[in-house]
Amino acid sequence: MTIIYPNGTVLNAIVLAHEDYEIRAVAAGCDDVLVYTRVRDAWLSDDWEPVTLGFAWQRGGTTPACSEDDCICPKELAALLISTMAGADERDEPVRTH
Repeated sequence: MTIIYPNGTVLNAIVLAHEDYEIRAVAAGCDDVLVYTRVRDAWLSDDWEPVTLGFAWQRGGTTPACSEDDCICPKELAALLISTMAGADERDEPVRTH
C-alpha cells in the first residue's frame, strides 16, 4: 500500500492487518508498526494527521502476461531440482535430460 502524508511524504508499506476502522502496516525505515484509524471517510495517522491510503488493487490496469519462456528453467537446473526432490545425495548420478 502507499501512504501519503499532508507534507508530501510518501511511504510504501505492507499491510499487516486491515479492519473496517483500523489498518496496521510496516514500512522500510520505520521501527514501529504504523497504525491508521478511519474516522468517517478519512484515514488518520496515530498523530491524527489525515493521510491518503492507496492499495495495489485500486490502481487498476492489467497484470503483465507471462510467456511460456518465462516459466521454463534450464534443463540443468530442472535436473538438479528433480534430483534434490527425489532425495538423491551427492554420490548419486544426476538426472539426465535429453
